[in-house]
Amino acid sequence: MSERIEPMKFIVTIVERGQGAQVRRLFLSQQHQLRALWQTVGRGTASSELLDILGIGTPERDILFSLATGPSARRLFQLLKSSLTDHIHAKGILFSLPLTAVSGIFAGALASLESFDEPIGETTMDIQHSLILAIVNQGYTDAVMATAKAAGARGGTVLRARWAGDGKSHEIMGISVQEEKEILAIVTPQRSRSAIMDAITRDHGLKSDAQAILCCVGIEDMTRLG
Repeated sequence: MSERIEPMKFIVTIVERGQGAQVRRLFLSQQHQLRALWQTVGRGTASSELLDILGIGTPERDILFSLATGPSARRLFQLLKSSLTDHIHAKGILFSLPLTAVSGIFAGALASLESFDEPIGETTMDIQHSLILAIVNQGYTDAVMATAKAAGARGGTVLRARWAGDGKSHEIMGISVQEEKEILAIVTPQRSRSAIMDAITRDHGLKSDAQAILCCVGIEDMTRLG
C-alpha cells in the first residue's frame, strides 16, 4: 500500500510595506524551510484612526504567497504561536488555505528539501475563519469595503488586477465587463461570512456599477504578527 501524501498548504502573509523582506528571510531560514515564495504589494482598507491605534504607519502592504508541505505549515504556525521562532519586527497577519492539488514533481521537490530534527505533531482542522475574495471594478473597493464593514468585516486588503476572460463570459452574464479590476481580500470569522457576502451581493452585485464577483474559502490556520 502506498503511503498517503499529506495535502500541501497555500500560505498568505500580509504585512506593512517594507517588512516583506524580513518575513521572507524568516521563512527561508533553517528554522522554517519554506522555499516556494512569491511577493507582491497591496493596499489595506483600515481607517487612519485604526492604523494609529495599531501602530501601523501606512496602509500600503507587502503580500507574500507560499506553497508549503503540511509539516512545514504546521511547524511555522506552531512556532509563531508559541513565540519560539526568531523575533520578527513585523505587523500583520498570516493564514493557510487547503490545496486540493499541486504539481507532483514540485511537491516532491519541496518535501525533499526539508530536514527538521524533531517531528511535528498532527493537527485537527477546525475552520473558524474564511477568506472572502470580492473582484470589483476599479474605483469601487472603498464603497464595497464600507458595505462589508457595516455587515461585520473589520478590514481588508486590495490587489490590482485586470479582466482576462473572453467575450463568451460577457454573453453569459449579460453585462459589459470593465477590464480594470481590484480584488478585495477580507479575512472574517465564519459567523460573519454569510452576512458580509449577502450585503456585498445586494449592494454591489453584477448588475451594479461595481459588478462584484464573490468567492470564499475556509482558512485552516491563522496567526498575527507583531
